[in-house]
Amino acid sequence: MTEPLVQFQDVWRTYTRDKNEVPVLQGLSVEIGKGEFHAFMGPSGSGKSTLLNLVAGLDQPTKGAVLVDGVQLTGFNEAELANWRGKHVGFIFQLFNLIAVLTAFENVELPLLLTSMKRKERRERVKRALSIVGLEDRVEHYPRQLSGGQEQRVAIARALVADPSLLLADEPTGDLDSDSAKEVLELLQELQREQGKTILMVTHDLRAAAAASRVHYLEKGTLQPQVPASYAAILAEARGEKAHAQGAGR
Repeated sequence: MTEPLVQFQDVWRTYTRDKNEVPVLQGLSVEIGKGEFHAFMGPSGSGKSTLLNLVAGLDQPTKGAVLVDGVQLTGFNEAELANWRGKHVGFIFQLFNLIAVLTAFENVELPLLLTSMKRKERRERVKRALSIVGLEDRVEHYPRQLSGGQEQRVAIARALVADPSLLLADEPTGDLDSDSAKEVLELLQELQREQGKTILMVTHDLRAAAAASRVHYLEKGTLQPQVPASYAAILAEARGEKAHAQGAGR
């Protein structure tokens, strides 16, 4: 594996509900190398979203350490975390989270308005990001004038515009039809291959997971040694490979 960008070191995350402790992650240890595309699967409540929140510094482990590019985020205050996220992390959401009254250009520009970047450089960055996702001819379109797949590509451009090293995708194809989902997944693969982006994706969709170079399976907060055999068969079929559980596991 390449040099690790993300490291989970014996990570536990427990929440307290009605005075009861509810374990969500239990001793998670995994590394994601720079420029790799990893997918995390598992039933609802298995800890997938918690994993993304920990990587982004939106949550803190109860025990253990999460490092991103060698930096442990635990000691950062809220302002430092926000500044770090703005520089290093791009978010891609299931529901796009575009602002309806803003054009594609303005939606993509939003993260840069929180920086001291000059207007000329902002415009150049936005145009480049929209070009990367193939929407340079849609800069003045509003979300209502775009298809679902185009909206998600605008959202991906927004995630890219600050040139982060890490992209976190939360069910990025969950609200798309099959053709649009395929286009978005091919774009993510291209970003990994050609832009060197490291991508962590959580998904329930086996076809989406098949786009990743590695697939992990979480169950009750524990990383399993391999995906279930039934999952492995579908993953292998989607990749055009011979089905075998071990090859699709960790």
